[in-house]
Amino acid sequence: MGVASTEIVIESPGQELLNDLKSYGGYAVRTGDRVRVEIPKESDVPAVLGKILQAGTRIVSVNPIKMSLEDYFLAQVAKDTRESGGKERIAQSIGER
Repeated sequence: MGVASTEIVIESPGQELLNDLKSYGGYAVRTGDRVRVEIPKESDVPAVLGKILQAGTRIVSVNPIKMSLEDYFLAQVAKDTRESGGKERIAQSIGER
């Protein structure tokens, strides 16, 4: 099931850093002096951490957000539906005859 996204919490980032991080997608939520940034692509995390450290900003935490079993199942069903063209594949997967 893999990492759905990565959440990075930083302390007192400058506006220039926040603007740079916007280019990676996701969102940023400020709570007091801390900002929680979501990075959708796991492959972008090293570059984002590098930018944060280069800016001299303190990293409070880095948390991989894993896909729940329910989210994984729904993604697989949606994928199967797109690939099979519709109802036939879904009916087979739930045992309809």
